[in-house]
Amino acid sequence: MCNFANSILQDEDLSKDVVQDVFFQCWKKRKRLEANSKIKSYLFTAVRNKALEKIRRNKMLSKHESSVLQHELMQRNIEDESEKYVRLEQIHSAIQSLPEKCRQVFLMSKINGLSYAEIAEYLGISVKTVENQIVRGLKLIREKLIK
Repeated sequence: MCNFANSILQDEDLSKDVVQDVFFQCWKKRKRLEANSKIKSYLFTAVRNKALEKIRRNKMLSKHESSVLQHELMQRNIEDESEKYVRLEQIHSAIQSLPEKCRQVFLMSKINGLSYAEIAEYLGISVKTVENQIVRGLKLIREKLIK
């Protein structure tokens, strides 16, 4: 019986469960079952039907699990995006809280991609002052984000 169930289910443990379920059902119905030559076909039919029922149930569970997994992934993506947005808002707020000159130098460097020399020339300050403003800006932003 187990080999027959295993040929349908391709899972030995599940096949054993199916055969056990069928024999349990037969035991419960033993007074109504006739002990004749048809019992063998009855058992094979019952095992086949029970195996097909398990396959259908597993497919339904698999679809449900897949749906739940997709929902969880989508929820996690939304949460990740939300966290990124909140973090970006915090960074933006930290940059906006920088002192005027520091913010201007920082934005020219980090957002506009200008070199320290280009910033120094544009603002009429030394490259060393640009470096100091960038270091100061990063320090203030870091402090703001840690809070």
